[in-house]
Amino acid sequence: MKSENLKKWGTMMKLKMENIGKVSHASIDINGITVVAGENNLGKSTISKALYSVVDGLSNYEDEIIAQRLQLVFQKLKESMRGIRIRRYSLFDCIDAIEFKIGEELEINTNPRGRRIGKYRELVTVQDMSEVVKKFEEGGELDKDDIELIFEKILNLLDESRKIYISEDEIFENIDIPELLDNVNEIMSAPKNKILMRLLSNHFNKEFQNQVNNIYDKNLKAKVGLIVKDKSVNIDITENKVTKISDNPENLWVNVEYIDNPFILDDIPSRMIERNRYSLYHGTKLIYDLQKGISDNAIEGYILDEKFQEIEDELLKIVKGNLKSADMYVGLSENDSDQIIDIKNVSAGLKIFIIIKTLFENKSLEENGILILDEPEIHLHPDWQVKLAKIIVLIQKIFKMHILLNTHSPYFINAIEVYSDLYNIENNFYLAEQTDKGTMFVNVNKNVDKIYKKMLKPFQDLENIDERER
Repeated sequence: MKSENLKKWGTMMKLKMENIGKVSHASIDINGITVVAGENNLGKSTISKALYSVVDGLSNYEDEIIAQRLQLVFQKLKESMRGIRIRRYSLFDCIDAIEFKIGEELEINTNPRGRRIGKYRELVTVQDMSEVVKKFEEGGELDKDDIELIFEKILNLLDESRKIYISEDEIFENIDIPELLDNVNEIMSAPKNKILMRLLSNHFNKEFQNQVNNIYDKNLKAKVGLIVKDKSVNIDITENKVTKISDNPENLWVNVEYIDNPFILDDIPSRMIERNRYSLYHGTKLIYDLQKGISDNAIEGYILDEKFQEIEDELLKIVKGNLKSADMYVGLSENDSDQIIDIKNVSAGLKIFIIIKTLFENKSLEENGILILDEPEIHLHPDWQVKLAKIIVLIQKIFKMHILLNTHSPYFINAIEVYSDLYNIENNFYLAEQTDKGTMFVNVNKNVDKIYKKMLKPFQDLENIDERER
């Protein structure tokens, strides 16, 4: 199923936007490597954030809807039991454990306290709850018998785990079952599109810090459209909320990585975090994916396919080691040393290569996936800009990824051009232009010199000053 969906991405993709942030209008083809160039503070990152929000928001969204349904129902169960005189953490941990086990049956992870409830998980069985599990999956309403079965599970778990005895009568004396059923079934019967709009709103607001709509005129309706091959999804956003979405949009199965800050490595905790929510800010998701490569055995024994060796060879010329976890920090373990260098002591320029190498080796970079790079050259000497450009082109060539690249470096753009020609990679070039209504992005595929002219103008200005001084 997943591989079949991924194959759909090996073709044309287009992102359309109106009135998002500083961007008044954009229509961006994202095939091969798409370069978005322009001066600072014109909204290049807005393109990146919008693409990440819509793709990650639609990636496996049906499971996300089930997860939301399960979370909200069990939250209502907790609220209904607040009046019961028992140590609340014991009661709530048991409820969380049952929620977790139902999620496990549905192959989703919803519980935010997975580590804390570990001791309860083994005591829970849900084999006799197949009808309840099915209703969570399909959205059918729960009845009184379903609720009583869940409460019975909670009671049994309390008795077995803590030797805390509480009768069923005591529970039902404190709970208004008809009211609880009304609240629960309002969640269970909510239309999928309504839930999806809420989820997408969360995605956009996390990326845009609750400033999604046009910053110059917040009353303008924002629109985002994504076209993949012959399928499209259109989203309307008003006052930072998704208010309309195409019926039954494609359930995407594609991984998207968004790299915009090499110092994200400094924020990686020494202990593995659990990905408890489907909806994550791109930096949090990146930390999660990077951590998959931080263990004694995650990279060790990894056998590279022959077709990947060229990328590995280029990365090893720059990064001669792997991320490792020490007692209190994460660092770089170099191949010829037993020492682990605290990642905070590693140069900013090297960090971007470490991030790409780690994602490459732990297989977070997927064939036909999406890679968003926001000014990756910013801390690099021109020589390393050229090396990074070659690696990016090789990644596109071998993985057939859709790569969106924002930059304002003429060296970097030229290196992307040269290596793309060498490896026969398709490119698209866009230039940001300021208008009185916001930023527009112009396709300059037929005249890339417009980008160089804009980027090199400061050098020309300096030369003019120098000539006048003479």
